[in-house]
Amino acid sequence: MEAGGWKVMPLVCVQVGQALKGRDPNYDPHPLADDFYSAVLSEALAASICHSTNWDALHAAVISYVERIGRTQAGDSPISRAVFDAEIGCAITSARTSDFEDQMAERFAIFHGVVESFQHDQFGLTPSDVATLSGDDGLVNRLKDVPGFREDPESKKARVFLQNLVRSRLVEFQDLDVLEPAIEYHLIRLYVRTGRVLPRSESARTSLTGQNIRRIDSVSALRRAVATAMRITADAAGLDVLALNDLEWQIGRSLCVREEARCDGPPLPHKPLAPQLETVDGGCPLRSVCDGYHNVVPKNWEEPRLSDRYSSHY
Repeated sequence: MEAGGWKVMPLVCVQVGQALKGRDPNYDPHPLADDFYSAVLSEALAASICHSTNWDALHAAVISYVERIGRTQAGDSPISRAVFDAEIGCAITSARTSDFEDQMAERFAIFHGVVESFQHDQFGLTPSDVATLSGDDGLVNRLKDVPGFREDPESKKARVFLQNLVRSRLVEFQDLDVLEPAIEYHLIRLYVRTGRVLPRSESARTSLTGQNIRRIDSVSALRRAVATAMRITADAAGLDVLALNDLEWQIGRSLCVREEARCDGPPLPHKPLAPQLETVDGGCPLRSVCDGYHNVVPKNWEEPRLSDRYSSHY
């Protein structure tokens, strides 16, 4: 199975899926979901757009903000009142890499554009009603016209946002089966290192060595290949895409990190794993079936890095 310069390895996907069987995560409602709808919505938006943000720190910052300004004031406020907190969370907790510093103003501009759209049209999102994802009037289609989301060539930001809404239990959807994989950089790195997606050309292989590239079509093809591999893995694991997306995102950000593959652990202390992913010795639950654990070349692969011209939508 090939996509652009990338090849999906179905057998490896099945092996990894089997290693994740029985690890279905349990999603607790966001602690603010019942009373502070706008704050939780802002958190979901910020996490989807400012993707280098430490989600745990952002989550804690939103809760702290609501407690600080008072529960009544936060509960009665429109979404714009919660924007300040989400923005501060992004600024303080983002990974302080030079490339993200250069993008910060642009990220915030995208964030504010999305928030402005939500102020004018809540897109059928209310705390009490059941929303719809599919169809012409479904949220998936309507987000395509929102500035900040519509420019994203692979709809990654919109997919991350939708998954955040589901996990927080802020909104109930009646058709969760249509949720698509949200493929961000942690997942790309994990899938190439585990051997589920392999480069089939020299240029594709070179893009995994930490060099900046300018061909967005190559990264788009890689993201599509990872999405295909994720569907195969989810089927083998007996999990839905939402659950697998979340579990593997945790592995990628806490164990299979860019700087080093922490195969034998421990997870990064500021990015804890769900209990379902913990192992007796604190190592990665995918070690036994991971190509990178046994071979040094894929172990050192990194996700492609786009040049500044395209990076805001990466």
